[in-house]
Amino acid sequence: MLTIFCSIQAQQSVAGPFIRVIEDGGMWWFEDGQGQRFFSLGVNCVGGCFGHTEDSAMEASRKQRIVTHLIDHGFNTAASWSSPSVWDQFYFSDQIYTGFREERDDAFDDFLWKERFEPCIRDEVKPFLGKDNFIGYFVDNEPRWNAPEIFKFYVGLPRERPGSKAFVSFIESFYQGDINRLNKEWGASYQGFGNIPSSSPVRSYSVVMERGFLRAWRNEVATTYYGRYTALLRSLDPHHLILGVRYRGTPEMDLFRALSPYFDVNSINEYNRYGNLKPEFEALYKVSGKPLMITEFSFSGFPEPGHRSMLNIDVYSQENRGIGYRKYVLEAARAPFMVGMHWFFWMDYPKQDEAEGGFLPDENVGLVTCDESRTYEELAAWIKRTNREVHVVHGTAQVKEHPKIELPKTSLREFTPKLDGDLSDWPGETALKPSTTMSLRDDPVLNHTYFISYDADSLYVAGDVSDSHLENPGGEWFWTGDALFLHLSPEEPDGINASRDITFIIYPVGNGPSKNEPLAVRWCGHDQSMVIPAIIAKHSKTGGIGIEARIPWTWLENFGPRHPSPRKMKLGYQNANEICQAYWTGIVFLQAQ
Repeated sequence: MLTIFCSIQAQQSVAGPFIRVIEDGGMWWFEDGQGQRFFSLGVNCVGGCFGHTEDSAMEASRKQRIVTHLIDHGFNTAASWSSPSVWDQFYFSDQIYTGFREERDDAFDDFLWKERFEPCIRDEVKPFLGKDNFIGYFVDNEPRWNAPEIFKFYVGLPRERPGSKAFVSFIESFYQGDINRLNKEWGASYQGFGNIPSSSPVRSYSVVMERGFLRAWRNEVATTYYGRYTALLRSLDPHHLILGVRYRGTPEMDLFRALSPYFDVNSINEYNRYGNLKPEFEALYKVSGKPLMITEFSFSGFPEPGHRSMLNIDVYSQENRGIGYRKYVLEAARAPFMVGMHWFFWMDYPKQDEAEGGFLPDENVGLVTCDESRTYEELAAWIKRTNREVHVVHGTAQVKEHPKIELPKTSLREFTPKLDGDLSDWPGETALKPSTTMSLRDDPVLNHTYFISYDADSLYVAGDVSDSHLENPGGEWFWTGDALFLHLSPEEPDGINASRDITFIIYPVGNGPSKNEPLAVRWCGHDQSMVIPAIIAKHSKTGGIGIEARIPWTWLENFGPRHPSPRKMKLGYQNANEICQAYWTGIVFLQAQ
C-alpha cells in the first residue's frame, strides 16, 4: 500500500546472533539467536508509518501505551514502516527502497546501478546492521511487473543502451534467429533483429506472444534486477533474511518461480474478506520450497454494508472483524509452510473525502482509531484470544499429502432460454450445484443452483439463488456487490498457446436511473472492467432471485462453437452482505457445429 523512497539514517552496529528461518519435520519457523522459535504476528505502521526513520523519538508515555497494548494482545513483531522507537521491544521487519521502476529504468545499465541503486541500498541497510531482533528486509511492495509495459519500454530504447542490447540478444535467442517467426507472432514486418530498437511497439498482442515472449522477457528483466539487488544486499548484510517483494495478491506462477531463488521467504499482501487461506499458497510453496508469510491483511467494519470498499474487506461490524482475524490467522498457523501474518495496520486511516484520496469505507482498518483515542475492544478480544493459540497451533500442524482432485467434466447442452428470470424452463441437464463455499461465518445457509447452456449466437448463464438483500455494487467498485459470476480459463493455464482468462460478472442491481436494474461487466484485470451489452432478466422470489443472462460469443474470444477446446469454468454467486460465495468448478466442453 505504501510508497516510501530512499531514506538515509546511520546507526551504530550491534554485534549478536541473528534470526533465521528453519524447517523442522516439514514445519517452518523463524528462530532467533537464543533458539526461540516463533510465528511472526505483526502489525504494520506501529505508531505511524515511518519508513525506518523518524525526526524525533516517540514520546515515552505513548510508546509505553502502544507497546503494552501489542504485547498484551500477543503480537511479537513490529512490521513494515513501524516507528523505530518501538524496534527495541519486538522482532521487527522493514522495507528498503531503490526508487527503481520497471517500466522506466534500465535494469541492465551498470551506470544506473553504480550511480543510483547501489548508493541507495548501502544507505538503506545502515539502520539494521547488527540488530539481532531484526528479521529481515522486504525489497519491494506490490510491484506491478506488467509485461506489456516492460516490453514497450525496452522496444523503445535506443540501440546503444545496455537494456536494448540485452533485449535484442534475448529476442534472437528466444526466436532461434528466425525473424519470420517473430514477425508472424508479433504481426510485424522487421527486416532483421537489428531493426527492433527504437521501433513502434506492437499495438496488440496475440495470446501466444503475451504468454510466451512478453512474459519470458518480463521474467528476464525481473531476475536481472532482483538478482543484482539481493546479491549486493547480501554482501552488505549477510546476517539478515530477505523476505521477498510483498506481491499484491497471488502472483503469476512463472514470475514467482523465477524470483523465489533470490529470497529466503516469499511475502504476499492478501486481503480476503472470507478469512480463507487460498489453496494457491500451497502450490506456491511447492514450486519454491520457501516458506510464505502474509504481510498485509485486514478487515473493515462499518455498521452499514458499503459498496466502495476498495480492498473488498468491509465486513460491517467489529465482531465480524474479529471473526475474520481469528479464522484467517489460524488457517495460516495450521499451514506448515506459513511463518507469519502481519495486520494492516496500527491505526485507522484519517477521515478524509474520497476526492482527496480517502479510503471510504476502508478507513477502518486499524487496531485503534486514527487519533489513537479508542481501541476496538471487541476486535481486540478476538485478537488476544487468537494470538495466544497460534504458537501451539502451528507447532501441531500436520504436513498433509493432498491427493490430486480430478475436476468434474461436463458437456454443455445447446438450449435457448426465454430470458424472463423464471428458470423453470431450464432442462435439468443444464443445472450445476455449487461444489465450493467460502464464508466468513461457519455453515452459511445457501440454496443455489446454477445453469449454463449455449446456442449458435450466445452463451447463457443463470442462477437460482438465496439472497436476503441485493447489494448495489456502486460506482467503479464492481467487485463488491451481489453478483452471479462466470470465470473461464484454459485447461492448461501455463501453456504458451493457452487462451486468456475471461471473467463476467452479472449484477442483479446497479444499473438504470434507480440503480435497481441489472448489468453485466467484463473484468479486465486489476481495477479495470467494462460494461458489456448482455441481455439480463431477473425475477424475485421468496428469499432470493432468479437471474439469467445472454452473453454473445463475440465477447468470448477463442471460446465457442468454433473453438470447442475444453475450458476450466467457475460459475457461482457472491452474496456480499452475508459475506459468502459459492461456486461450481469443473471442465466444460462445447461440441463443434
